[in-house]
Amino acid sequence: MVEFTEIQFAYYTLAATGVLVAAIYYIISLRYNMKAREMEICRLHTSDYLSDQGTQKTINFITTTREYAVIDSWIRGLSTTS
Repeated sequence: MVEFTEIQFAYYTLAATGVLVAAIYYIISLRYNMKAREMEICRLHTSDYLSDQGTQKTINFITTTREYAVIDSWIRGLSTTS
């Protein structure tokens, strides 16, 4: 007949295996969620800069804070530096 200690050992082994699997799943889930958040942040920032308002804000910033009065001269300045 099977002794109580053998059953207890099997139970503890299965329980420890379950905890290990749960920990591995949790770590993988955390990594996936972190990557998903990074992608969402990048998407939000990119959509802000690529929208009409974001483009207009960038143009206004460049034309008011630099010596370039017109965006065309700024573009020419970029093409001559390359």
